[in-house]
Amino acid sequence: MTDTLPDPPEIDPAVLAGTHFEKVRKGLDPVSVQATLGRAADALRIWELRDRQLRQKVTALEEQVVESQNLDESRMVSVLGEETAKIVTAAKEAATAIRILFKKKMQFEPRQKNKLNDFYEKPKPRPQLLPSY
Repeated sequence: MTDTLPDPPEIDPAVLAGTHFEKVRKGLDPVSVQATLGRAADALRIWELRDRQLRQKVTALEEQVVESQNLDESRMVSVLGEETAKIVTAAKEAATAIRILFKKKMQFEPRQKNKLNDFYEKPKPRPQLLPSY
């Protein structure tokens, strides 16, 4: 479900923090460079930790989505209770029976089908409001 993400570049925070540069006559202040590299390494560690945690959360949520799509009778009973599950099951069965009867009726009574189409296509008259005094 998750798109593949590109791997981050291979930068080890410990190596970054410990990097030393050659001193040159007109170069940058080595203390300032080392401090900046240390902060960058700390930030990189935090982002790596955050990335791992977010990947774990995404994996867990994907599993929950798959699990929630498999709403079978036993899971419904555990979540909703036995009586509610019976009501939902009865409603599903009734809806299926109504659909079957409706389809059969439409096969034998094509005029009814036209009336039904007319009903949905014609605009319904608006109720007139009573004048207020």
